[in-house]
Amino acid sequence: MSRWIAASLVATLMLSTVSVAAQERPRGELVAPSPAVAAAWAKEAGGSSGAVRTLYASYGVLQGLDMVSTVVARNRGAVEVNPNMQGGYARGVAVKAALGIVTVCAVRGIEKKSKKAAVLTMIALNVATAAVIANNLHNARRLK
Repeated sequence: MSRWIAASLVATLMLSTVSVAAQERPRGELVAPSPAVAAAWAKEAGGSSGAVRTLYASYGVLQGLDMVSTVVARNRGAVEVNPNMQGGYARGVAVKAALGIVTVCAVRGIEKKSKKAAVLTMIALNVATAAVIANNLHNARRLK
């Protein structure tokens, strides 16, 4: 049974490779099956706007500052109230990294439909993260 599944998988991969190769132009570019698909491919190839890329970078910096301010506050006796971030610092960094990746992927999806909505979403996320950092710093100063 497993040999049959493996053989079917190999055959499917080989056939899909042949169909993709048949659609390629001599220069190596793919031919879009319809004008609508060509327009969608062109839109995707454009990438993120400069404003959104800048907001991604500031979001990453703010996430790092949030982690640092959290560590400082926890070392001074503050208690982490977010159950996802409780535990060791390595877990906190892993959760932050995973959520950062998910956030960027989600905003990229939003950006495909509306650049304005993507910019507004990233601004809101940056403001919320800055508020969390301010709260962490306030708690750290209070516990000096």
